[in-house]
Order: sequence, then C-alpha cells, then structure tokens
Amino acid sequence: MNADIPGLLRRAYELGIRHYDTAAGYQQGRNEEMVGQVIKDLGVREKVTIATKEAVRDHDRQLNTADGKARFIDNTEKSLKRLQMDHVDILFYTRWIPWKTRTRKARWKLCAR
Repeated sequence: MNADIPGLLRRAYELGIRHYDTAAGYQQGRNEEMVGQVIKDLGVREKVTIATKEAVRDHDRQLNTADGKARFIDNTEKSLKRLQMDHVDILFYTRWIPWKTRTRKARWKLCAR
C-alpha cells in the first residue's frame, strides 16, 4: 500500500475527526504504531478518543483461565506500547467465530422464530 496513512490521519484531525479506531490485528500492529505516532506528533492525546481491540479465536485460551488473563493483559500492554500511550479510551474484547459456525447459528435463530 502506497497511501500516506500518517498524512491521512493528520488531515482527518484537521477536518474534525476526533475518534480513532485501531487494532493490533490491523497491519500486524503497524496501524497502532501509525495512529500513536500521529497523535503524539500533533500533541492532541487528550482531545481524541482512541479505541483498540483484543481478539480471541476459538482455539486460543479463553479469559476465564489464568493463562488467558495473562495473555490479555500482555497483549493490551503491547498495544499501549505501539500506541505510545498509557491508556486507551475504549478497549474492545472480540471473539472470532468461523463463518460456518456463524451461518449455522444464524440459520438456527431464523428457524427458531
């Protein structure tokens, strides 16, 4: 991708955008790095809302285990480091479900009505 993402983010701020949504999974964390650097360079951290995500797949350890909690905290700390921030305003915890499973569940819900 040849787009000037930092330039685009700066221009978005100039035009009034104040909410930035990112995730460790976007461009293998590079997106968090770019968002964090631009916000730092502009010096506007307290004027914007930052959201990021922590995703868990079915085969990963879940949060209800000690390992799962430790992994969640570790990944969140890595996101904060990439963002160059001490906090985020919104942290989404998402769970990826394979397409076939989602389709089966949706069909079941439709048939159950």
